[in-house]
Amino acid sequence: MQGRRPNLIASTAPLLPAGAVLVFAVELGTFYGAAGGVQALAGHCVLWIALAWTLPRLPRDAVGPGVLAWGAVAISVAFSPVPRTGVSALAVLPAFLAAPAAAAWAFGEGRARRRGVLALMAALALVAGGALVAWRVYGTPGASLPLGHHNLLASWLVGLLPVTLLGRRYGRVGLGLAAVAGALGLLALVATGSLAGFVGLASALVAWVFLESLAQPTSPSRRRVLALTALVAATAAAVASSSVRVQSVLAGGDLSVRARVGYVEAAWRGWLERPLPGWGAGSTRWTLAEHLEPTPGVHPPGEVVADAHLLPLQVFYELGAVGLTLLLAAAWWWLRQLPIRATLGRPEARAAALGLLALGVSSLGGLDLGVTALPVLAAVLLGLVASSAVPVEGAGPGRRRLGWPLGLGVTLLLIAWQTPRDVAHLAYDRARSADVAGDAAAALRHLETARRLDPGQALYAARLGWLGEGGAADAAATAEAARGVAALWRGAGEEARRPGDVDASTRAYRRACALDPLGAVAPFRLAVLAPHGPAAASVAGRALVAEPRLLAAVDWPPGLIEGAVRFVLDIDGIDPGWRVALDSAAASTAELRESPGFGSSPAKLGLRIDRVDSESVSLFAFRRRPWPALLATLELERGLLPEIDLPPASTLDLTDRRVFTDQCRLRSLARR
Repeated sequence: MQGRRPNLIASTAPLLPAGAVLVFAVELGTFYGAAGGVQALAGHCVLWIALAWTLPRLPRDAVGPGVLAWGAVAISVAFSPVPRTGVSALAVLPAFLAAPAAAAWAFGEGRARRRGVLALMAALALVAGGALVAWRVYGTPGASLPLGHHNLLASWLVGLLPVTLLGRRYGRVGLGLAAVAGALGLLALVATGSLAGFVGLASALVAWVFLESLAQPTSPSRRRVLALTALVAATAAAVASSSVRVQSVLAGGDLSVRARVGYVEAAWRGWLERPLPGWGAGSTRWTLAEHLEPTPGVHPPGEVVADAHLLPLQVFYELGAVGLTLLLAAAWWWLRQLPIRATLGRPEARAAALGLLALGVSSLGGLDLGVTALPVLAAVLLGLVASSAVPVEGAGPGRRRLGWPLGLGVTLLLIAWQTPRDVAHLAYDRARSADVAGDAAAALRHLETARRLDPGQALYAARLGWLGEGGAADAAATAEAARGVAALWRGAGEEARRPGDVDASTRAYRRACALDPLGAVAPFRLAVLAPHGPAAASVAGRALVAEPRLLAAVDWPPGLIEGAVRFVLDIDGIDPGWRVALDSAAASTAELRESPGFGSSPAKLGLRIDRVDSESVSLFAFRRRPWPALLATLELERGLLPEIDLPPASTLDLTDRRVFTDQCRLRSLARR
């Protein structure tokens, strides 16, 4: 695919891989940036241009692995209970699969490849330097910008850091640029505080030392390399042993690790339910909550889990055994076509392979594939390996290629398939901007356009309901389409409650309670809807455990508060001190309610979504920009709130998660 190229193309083509890596890392492929309609469309256009340029030039016998990988995803989507989550992946995946070949063509050979590698070093220096500046300016606990999360930034950095090892081969300019990029990259990696990033870099260093030792023919050289290995290992061990975070992890007290264990257990339980077809590509963010058993004090109420935090298990969860088998077969087929040993003997290929190893290891703990900066980086590194590959026999110009008619036809078909969803994404962003500007009519108009173009995207219909357009049936259907997003079920319950549809609202609230066991609104609404049932006190007690301020709610039926508090006092899995404090607060509020001269002064307790980006339902569950919305409002007696000074028991590590049943009740562990 190299061939002779015009001078302009020959001079600019090697810079294109680094340019793609840079623009995706800065804007088009970041956690927040890729959720924007313009950025998503621009990113797709870049990938499709690469696909249109590459696909016609690909040999027909080299397309097989890509077709097999696409088939693995297509099968999972076809059998998925939430197929919308994987439809866009089917349209864009061929571009990602062809991207390494496009990058290999762009890198070229000799001096051209050298310019491409130097450009990658410059991209590393720019992103790492910008990350350090942003970290100091914004004062965040760890460096995370521009990618949006410290683990994502760390994975990106360690993917490019091994490329700086090539600097000494490129003269003074290369050595100087490698030194600057390497220093900035290492400083930014330290600033992220990401254990996954450090482990990824360490794995690359160990692999590099091992490969270098094999490449050295003399025993003294090998001894020096092995001594360097021991020094690196000893330094890493010393740093790790002195790290408070590492010590906390080893002691089992790190909340992040405990939360990740919960996500992994949920993914495993989910896979056992659908072991062969899986839940579908991209389905984790819409379905994992069905299998999660949140732990108080570890998992916050209302949490949206976008990934399983263990990449191999997430692939297993989404693609199932069938899809994973096809994916592994595609990888094996592709690797068979590459002379690995001879290729890794070349410095550029070895450095890129080390970057891929570091990126892969650091991403094992979780990778949101919606953050396309990392897949793009992986594709470019694969392209650098391929451009350095040793030619194999029979790989010359005589091989039959797909040709322009078929290649462009496939590309145009994929573009036509995905374009309506991209236009709907743009319409959603316009609706969001119009609502922020106070133009409700324009917001509704744009949302209607988005829903018409992309009816499978549950968020668009849900937003219409939250803006007052739609009914209880539409809200329930929307929540069912997203299946495991608790916020949509709470919204469906509110839509059904307003016209007095008790059965529909009860079903929706029970579903919301099962998906968000630590939340308060669903059990409170259920308790008020059926205040005289045999489980009313248990359900009401669960609401108080999740939000003690509900003692001041004005909607309580007579006698239900007292019954709920008595029930909570007998719950064995809740801290005794907290139960006594709740009883005291209930007595104080009851006394105030009955005191002469007590007047009602209402306060509002609103259930909102997307208040902050770090807890955004739109961003994590639907990969759309945050758009604050009010789902429910509870009225409280303002004068009673000072008497309620205790945190929710659902947020305390002392509360046993087993007290929360899937029927939205409480149970005492002593009674089991």
